[in-house]
Amino acid sequence: TVTDAIREDSLANLSLGRLRKFGTGLLLELNRRFRIDYNFKTEFAITLASIDSVSRSEQTLGHFKIPPQLVRYVGDKFEINIGKLNFPAQYKKKGEKIVIFLSVYRQAQTQRRAYVLDGVFKI
Repeated sequence: TVTDAIREDSLANLSLGRLRKFGTGLLLELNRRFRIDYNFKTEFAITLASIDSVSRSEQTLGHFKIPPQLVRYVGDKFEINIGKLNFPAQYKKKGEKIVIFLSVYRQAQTQRRAYVLDGVFKI
């Protein structure tokens, strides 16, 4: 008998929002796709890459586990201050394009899921 199970889509209900601000204040927003009245433990890791405008090739800027102090939950979204991560300041300026691969780790009771969100953003 299965009791107190959580639907798979409940654990994976986040989507990439937008980038706001720039420099050390650069924020990545994650939106909830639908409301769930359940408390999840959520952790993040991120890989950042730049896009060369001429060759269109990607160059990895770094892989980072996001410390809890850089994550805020406001309303129905997470805000992650990726501007505080240790990657070159030139890629935190207005007009730059970066590629984001965000690993999301969510846990509720004994269920744990990991999935990746990715996108190309212009600051």
